[in-house]
Amino acid sequence: MTQNAKLRRKGRSTHNIESLTQISIDLFMNRGYDATSVEEIAKAAGITKSAIYYHVANKEELLRRAISNAVGKLFEILEEPAAKEGTPLTRLEYIFRRLVEVEFDHLKEIALLLRVRGGSKTERWALEKRREFDRHVQKLIVLAQDAGEIRDDLDALAIDRLVFGMLTWIPEWYYIGHRIPPGVLVDAALALIFEGIRQPDAANGRSSAN
Repeated sequence: MTQNAKLRRKGRSTHNIESLTQISIDLFMNRGYDATSVEEIAKAAGITKSAIYYHVANKEELLRRAISNAVGKLFEILEEPAAKEGTPLTRLEYIFRRLVEVEFDHLKEIALLLRVRGGSKTERWALEKRREFDRHVQKLIVLAQDAGEIRDDLDALAIDRLVFGMLTWIPEWYYIGHRIPPGVLVDAALALIFEGIRQPDAANGRSSAN
């Protein structure tokens, strides 16, 4: 048996598509998707380049698997009962809280999703899914404004962009070593958001209720 054959057998027995996806995520995060080659993925996995093709057709398939999982987790939030029931404000609060929780649970995948720029078919798909999620939240913001729950002197699109800018940046800086307890960070983020956009009357009403 040749050395390459031994390596291929080793690669097939010690790695599956899930483990190769995780290795690829680390490389894509550290080097960038475009700058990462299949050969580098194989080297990081300790297998031959040909063994990679036993599992996937190309590196874009690995990217697709990584960010598809992230996209799926985000859209699962919108299907949870608390994201579909209640006032627009309570639904927004729930979605934003769950968004941060999902970011912590899937830190690398979400961080990678947020880095895609549209250079490949998979990246363009991911960008469109991000916009779809974004549009859903924008509609809730408008509904909350119409209901008098959040300030209507602020532009809905501006609120959406600023909130998502803050929340979706969390995986980027948290990934590289910050270790604030997740619960503390979630509470701080939501306090900053809703103390800023909630109508004063709505805030007072909530305080009285508590």
